[in-house]
Amino acid sequence: TALAETFFQQARKLMADGQIAEACERFEQSMDADPALGTLMNLAACREKAGHKDSACHLFSLALDWAKKSKSQERERFLSDRLKGLGC
Repeated sequence: TALAETFFQQARKLMADGQIAEACERFEQSMDADPALGTLMNLAACREKAGHKDSACHLFSLALDWAKKSKSQERERFLSDRLKGLGC
């Protein structure tokens, strides 16, 4: 939806500006408005950047499950590597 896209774009800008907590909140709002795998991946990365490893691991794991169901092999590889890199 348009609202989800607006939240997503705001979150990306906030991340770029170093406003991590606010960015995570906007990614959450985007997910609430219209759940999407890419948004979930960005939310997980945001949590990681905020220093919330457990939350990031959980979200990356959810994203990996979603990617497998979607048969998105490129994202599966990326997410598997990310989880390994975090030691999840």
